[in-house]
Amino acid sequence: MATATTAPQAHPSIDDPRFTLEGSIARHQDTVLLLARLALAYIFIESAINHAMNLAGFAATFKNFQLPEALGIPAAALGVVVELLGGIAVALGYRVRETAILMIVFLFVTIFIGHRFWEFEGAARRLHVIQIKKNVAIIGGFLAVLVCGGGRFALSAWFAQRTTGQAGRAA
Repeated sequence: MATATTAPQAHPSIDDPRFTLEGSIARHQDTVLLLARLALAYIFIESAINHAMNLAGFAATFKNFQLPEALGIPAAALGVVVELLGGIAVALGYRVRETAILMIVFLFVTIFIGHRFWEFEGAARRLHVIQIKKNVAIIGGFLAVLVCGGGRFALSAWFAQRTTGQAGRAA
C-alpha cells in the first residue's frame, strides 16, 4: 500500500519581508508617520498654550536678547502663533512638508535668538546648550517629515485622494 507523502512544511525564511524589521516598518509606515507627527506637534502645541497663558512673561524674556521692549509682545505673539499653528498643521498632516520647513526655520531662529549660550556661564550656559541640543533633535524629526511627507493618515493625503482619486504620501 502506497502512502502519500506530505511535503515538509516550509518555514519562513529569515529574509521573508513578513518577518523582517523592514517589512514590518513598511506595513506600518503610515501609522509610524502619524505617531512621529503627533510627537513633534505635542511640544509645540503645549509650548504655545503655556506661552499664551503668560504672554507678558514670555515677552519679558526677549529683553535678555536685546530685543527692543516695544517688540516684546508682538514677537511673543508671533512665536505663539507659529508654535500653535505649526503644531496643529503637523498633527493633522496638513501641508507637512511646508510646515516642516517653517518649523525648522523657527527652531534655528529660536536657537540663535533665545539660546545664546555664549553669553552665559555655569548652570545657565549648560541649560541653554541642552535646549539647543533638544532643538537640533527636533530639527532632525522635521527633516524626516520633510523627506517622508505626512503619510496616508495626513489631511493632505485625504485632500489629494478626494481631488485625484489616489491615495499616497501627500505633503
